[in-house]
Amino acid sequence: KAGEFDITNNTSTNTSLKVATTGLGKAGTFDITNASNFDASLTSTTVGRGRAATFTKNNTTGSISDIHEPCVLIDNNSKGAALRVTSLHSPSANAAVDVNYGGDAVAVNVASVKGGILATSTGATASAITAQNYQGGYAIKPYSNASSQGAIHAENSNMFGIGVKAVTTGSQSTAIEGTANTAGPAVDGIITGNGGVGIRGYANPPNFGDIAYGVRGETNSTSWGIPGQFISNCPEALTNTLWLIDNSKGQTFRVQVNNDLNASEAIYARHDGTGKLISLNNANDEMFVVNNNGNTTVEGSLTVKGNKGIVRSSNATQMRVETVTSPAIVSA
Repeated sequence: KAGEFDITNNTSTNTSLKVATTGLGKAGTFDITNASNFDASLTSTTVGRGRAATFTKNNTTGSISDIHEPCVLIDNNSKGAALRVTSLHSPSANAAVDVNYGGDAVAVNVASVKGGILATSTGATASAITAQNYQGGYAIKPYSNASSQGAIHAENSNMFGIGVKAVTTGSQSTAIEGTANTAGPAVDGIITGNGGVGIRGYANPPNFGDIAYGVRGETNSTSWGIPGQFISNCPEALTNTLWLIDNSKGQTFRVQVNNDLNASEAIYARHDGTGKLISLNNANDEMFVVNNNGNTTVEGSLTVKGNKGIVRSSNATQMRVETVTSPAIVSA
């Protein structure tokens, strides 16, 4: 050993080694000049409840625009990690790294040409990263100016996994909210697998008889926007643009116009092809048909108010046909 400083008095509060300087150089230097040395340049160990090392910087002079060196600088020019923290004492409930910051910047600033932060957790129910904010701000707020990359990329390789899962417990809270100030979508769901769903809304109220909505489209009271739009862009597709499947006892499709000043059609259908405008079917047959030329076929009876019918012809005036029930005549 080149030197050893010991205090053998168990009740002593003195310092074993103190190095101080009033000059402009370092107070101490620990160097290893042997390239084959695998030991540490400086080791600090304690079996007590205090800190193994304390670094304190008390220089508060100057302006915040001045260059201020950090309290601790780790300058790594090797292939090893710049800093490694190992805390494997399982009964401990404290964090491996605890940062308490009261400035106006950020508590931890990471700059990297590759990945910024990699967090790994081996716990089955543990989280690799947990972010909390109970003061009204964001728990996580990412920024990105990439043209084709998202600010957040979530990927799950499990067969039944979920890429992004948002859970709210507030009575009026929103799990996921998307806001776009451009002509692009606020929320974009893309499915690349066969038979999948781009966006799924699932109503699962807690009690029998409760009502919830799987998907709702709305506009505000001044917007001219369209609450819902379905577009099929494949001219060769034989699929449905909108398909309603109802296994309940309620109405499958309902149109309700609540504006008393609305003079537009409640239902408007336009067909530029040669197919039928309307085809209404029961379980077995086609019962009501409106062809593209306007010809209408009804399999059942067409009843008008008062059991009276009106017949119109394209090349004649309107004819009113009324069926009159005659009294029974009994011959003498």
